Amino acid sequence: MRLLSKIADIKDSERIRGLICSYPASEARKELLSNAYDYYCEFRGYHWIRPKFKRVDVPIFLPLESDLDALIANTRDKLSVFLHLLKETGADSGEACGNSDG
Repeated sequence: MRLLSKIADIKDSERIRGLICSYPASEARKELLSNAYDYYCEFRGYHWIRPKFKRVDVPIFLPLESDLDALIANTRDKLSVFLHLLKETGADSGEACGNSDG
C-alpha cells in the first residue's frame, strides 16, 4: 500500500488499476498489489474492478556440479571447506554446523 500511495492517490481506483497493470513486475507481484488494494477498498467501502493476473511458474534453478566446484574454488579457505562439506554431505547449513535441538 505504501508503494501505491507514493505513486498515486489511493482514492482514485481507476488510476491505481492502471498503475498496477503497467507496473514493471512479475504477475505474482501485481497480484499481491491487487490483493492489498482490494482489502483496502473493502475496508474503506470503495468500489473498484479488480484486475486478474495469472501467475507464471518459473522452473527452479539447480546448479550443475561444475558450478558448485567453481564456487568452492573461488572462496577463501574456511568458507571453501564449509561449502565442500555441504556439497559432499547434502546437509543444510544448520546441520553441518553441529547445531542440535535435542
